[in-house]
Amino acid sequence: MLNLMTRKLTSGVVSAIFSAIVSALVATSCSGHNGAAKNNEKGDTLTHESAMLTMIQHDGWIRATISDPWSQGKTLATYCLVPRDAEMPSDLPKDASTVVVRTPIRSAVVYSSVYAQGIEDLGYIKTVTGVADAEYFTHGYVREHLDAGDIVNIGNSSSPLMERIVDLSPDVLILSPYEANRNDRVLDKTGVAVVRMVDYMETTPLGRAEWLKLLGAMYGDLDKATAQYDATARKYREISQRMALCDVRPMVLTDTEISGTWYMPGGGSYAARMIDDAGGMVPWSDNASTGSLPCDYAAVYERASEAPVWIMRTFGPITLADLRKANALNGNIKALKVGNVYYTDTSTGTFFDDIAFHPDRILGDYAAMIHPEVVKQPLKYFVKAQ
Repeated sequence: MLNLMTRKLTSGVVSAIFSAIVSALVATSCSGHNGAAKNNEKGDTLTHESAMLTMIQHDGWIRATISDPWSQGKTLATYCLVPRDAEMPSDLPKDASTVVVRTPIRSAVVYSSVYAQGIEDLGYIKTVTGVADAEYFTHGYVREHLDAGDIVNIGNSSSPLMERIVDLSPDVLILSPYEANRNDRVLDKTGVAVVRMVDYMETTPLGRAEWLKLLGAMYGDLDKATAQYDATARKYREISQRMALCDVRPMVLTDTEISGTWYMPGGGSYAARMIDDAGGMVPWSDNASTGSLPCDYAAVYERASEAPVWIMRTFGPITLADLRKANALNGNIKALKVGNVYYTDTSTGTFFDDIAFHPDRILGDYAAMIHPEVVKQPLKYFVKAQ
């Protein structure tokens, strides 16, 4: 039976997998950096692509301001990153909402395998002492040490076991808050610095990838994070510039109908941007929405049945027969008829671990699937459905 991933957050579970789905196709975003931080604050600006994160280098410390994606023009959180061996700077903000994080951090509890992967990329995975929603972690080191008992499962992300967090006493809790579920506020009572990452609300792949700099700064290794980000951005732009030369931009159908609704990426969304950068176009490219568009099957079929490429994320393997069985009309979709249906099995693969900080790798697969006549390389994340 076809077992496809839904993009909606299920009540009570904010898993690494669902976090990544939301970031890839469902994110809606407010525009721009925090204006005050970017325009009036003295210091060197460290971030340039992100719309939600502004990092300013001050004399001996870094201020990271995270814009509130649900209230335009307001700030969700402000973090002052101060070296552990330094005196507290006299010019730190005095407002109660500012959180001071001493760097380098020595231990962290993470709510998503996305951040575990970023931490591993920087070389600090051994500092992860706890995770939420452990059953959704496919990350090798985390999985191994969960099984060995070296990493603690703090329970469900929407209702974590507070006593376990207190016992671990990590330097930081790294999580992704959601507008519909703000139970994360109770974590502030633990006395642990709660780092609220809204990278998944970015509408551009490189904007999201730049959040690696915040992780790097917390580990006292901003230079390494910046170098890794710069390499990712360079590779991403090389691919997108090459694909921009393609004369034909085929329509790309994404995912499939879930419980009567087929979520299509709006033309201004993260997913649409990545497909566009890979030389394709989404069915609703003429819609400027930065989020997903809930459609019924008939609307999608009418607009996209001639799409020559179909790309989807699944939870488990699928076959062309599965798709025909799910809906007989699927057999009439051009991509299925010509055999250009691709899927990534998120139950075992690392697609969601890598999409945040390595969009260049994902883009390489997209380009190879959409324009195999131009990009002739093995697929890393996707396989062709048989």
